[in-house]
Amino acid sequence: MKQTVVLFVVPAGFPQIVESPTLKAVEKGRATVMLCSASGNPVPTVSWYKDSVPVDISDPRLHILPTGTVTINDNGRRWRIAMSLGD
Repeated sequence: MKQTVVLFVVPAGFPQIVESPTLKAVEKGRATVMLCSASGNPVPTVSWYKDSVPVDISDPRLHILPTGTVTINDNGRRWRIAMSLGD
């Protein structure tokens, strides 16, 4: 029986997600941390989106670290956020 093997070669320095955020349920009134980090050369920028719109990084409810990790403190409101790598 023949088998086909597909090999994907990622170029050196290609951006990669090292740590991905996970689904969380958070008690109302509590803050949460969404961990995220990426590697690459040049160092990739992590962007966060809520409802397909980039989050406002000046929003006082959010704190985004240089690694891309975000802290959300929003008194129990629902956030559905996603991340992407960019330049």
